[in-house]
Amino acid sequence: MSPTGSDWFPGTKQLPLKRIQTAIERVQPGGTIWIEDGTYQERLRITDNGIEGRPTQIQAVNAGQAKLTWEMDPQTIDELVWDLADGLHH
Repeated sequence: MSPTGSDWFPGTKQLPLKRIQTAIERVQPGGTIWIEDGTYQERLRITDNGIEGRPTQIQAVNAGQAKLTWEMDPQTIDELVWDLADGLHH
């Protein structure tokens, strides 16, 4: 993930995606989505991913340098772990 990426890219380190939502839709259960520094303005919809004992993870490459906002108050992404059994939590 990178603010300068493209959702047409494959989502690799060299060719990152732009939107976190796109990565959520593409990641395999139990995978990790790495977020580069920057501000991401989007509202996430997590429907069904992760396996009990192997949660899908969203992690910042540099803790505290990636921000997620859909309103006026950006939320810093240190590590978000989404587990199908538990839901989304910090």
